[in-house]
Amino acid sequence: MKPITSSMQNLAEIDDIPLEERINAVTLTASERALYLELEHYLRAQELKMKKTGKSQSDRVRRLNKALGESKCVIMPPSYIHGLNPNRTPEEALLKSASHFDCQTDDVLNSTKACDIIVRQREEERDKCMRELKRKLIRAFKMERRLRSTRTGKEMVGKSHFQQTLDEWQRGGDKDQETKDILMELVEEARDPDASEDSETSSEAETAKVNKSSNKPKAVKKPGKGDQGGDLDEADLAWAHREHAHELRALAKELGGRVRSLRFFQCVRAFQGEKRLLSTCPACGRSDLPPEEISILSSCGHLGCHACVAAAAANEACIQQISGGCKVPASALFIVRADSLGHDKKADVDGRHWGQKLEDIVSLIKSAPTTDRILLFVQFPDLTRKVGQALEHGKLEYTEIKGSAIAQSKVLQDFQSPKSKSRILLLNLGDESASGGNLTIANHAIFISPLLAKSQFEYTQAETQAIGRIRRFGQHEVALGQNAHKKITSN
Repeated sequence: MKPITSSMQNLAEIDDIPLEERINAVTLTASERALYLELEHYLRAQELKMKKTGKSQSDRVRRLNKALGESKCVIMPPSYIHGLNPNRTPEEALLKSASHFDCQTDDVLNSTKACDIIVRQREEERDKCMRELKRKLIRAFKMERRLRSTRTGKEMVGKSHFQQTLDEWQRGGDKDQETKDILMELVEEARDPDASEDSETSSEAETAKVNKSSNKPKAVKKPGKGDQGGDLDEADLAWAHREHAHELRALAKELGGRVRSLRFFQCVRAFQGEKRLLSTCPACGRSDLPPEEISILSSCGHLGCHACVAAAAANEACIQQISGGCKVPASALFIVRADSLGHDKKADVDGRHWGQKLEDIVSLIKSAPTTDRILLFVQFPDLTRKVGQALEHGKLEYTEIKGSAIAQSKVLQDFQSPKSKSRILLLNLGDESASGGNLTIANHAIFISPLLAKSQFEYTQAETQAIGRIRRFGQHEVALGQNAHKKITSN
């Protein structure tokens, strides 16, 4: 005999209640597209994982951490950002980036101005790295000269680690011609015996400021790693010089990354401003290429005709590898079509903007009859606050479930009342407020973005429960039918 099994299913038999589902495609502005694209390709290069960063974070990492905000949602895929809360993921950062533009300060009112600021930040980060490199190169040359005058230096066989590092740079060790040119220029400037380093770099100033504000004692620096070796014996001087060479290699690698990051973002923004960056494909020599035939590699910022870029990427190479201009690995995932970037519009530059998706949602709500009631579903608490700010900016009153159980119950009762002044209820898809209970006075459910879930089952389950708040027997507006609007970013 087969064992008798039973299961309970909580499925509402509501198929007879009319419901219209609408997928609303949202086209981001060119500047929002640039911000999202740059973050997406950065995470893609990291294989959707964030590694721990050193003392010098890039603006991109800072924006990523800011995008993650205060999320505590437990419906998450397995990949996570190393060093942060495991419940915060790169996928979440991308979802938020496509949902809104965060304008928290008065001087950054929209994504177009944010892009201009990012370019300046990238330039400052590159220049700061160059200053640090020059300072350490000057020290390295002084240590090299002192070491060569000692018995240990005279007995040294072959080149020092510092000289080997310089030889690697000369051979194009960073794989990027522009970075190599910068390094060689810095080396020539630092080689001069009369060259003087800055008394205090910006990074050291920032560290000193942090130590002073926190009233913590400064860390004692190990002799030989940061000075010119004046107080060291010969053995310690040789060791310190070797460690200094390792620091220079790390800084050169950092410089290469900053150069390529700036190049890619400037290239994207130039195309969005309709500037012609490519007169001739560096591989096939074709000229006068229209934007629809041009592609950019996000790994290094180099570009060419799409056929040549794709062929090079298929061999995991940059289009400029043959000419020796760039040996940075590439792949098909890093190809960006120039005609997919969009173009800046004057309307996007002026005034405060919350992001195209939120502005479309505000317009959708305003277009609905004033007698309609609307449920607006958001997954993350910090994104919920941004949505609330956008609604307030659009002069739309809304209600949000928060506070004690009694306060939440009162909010629901007030919203259900036909005399309620608020016709919008903001609900969090990540907690119990999105499931259970009847809100039969409402006849619109708007999802600001797709749900970030571990599986399709959890996705469908959460969405069905959310829609079930309005699709129930006893629906007040059954004659009108119910509408589920799902906002999807198309670009």
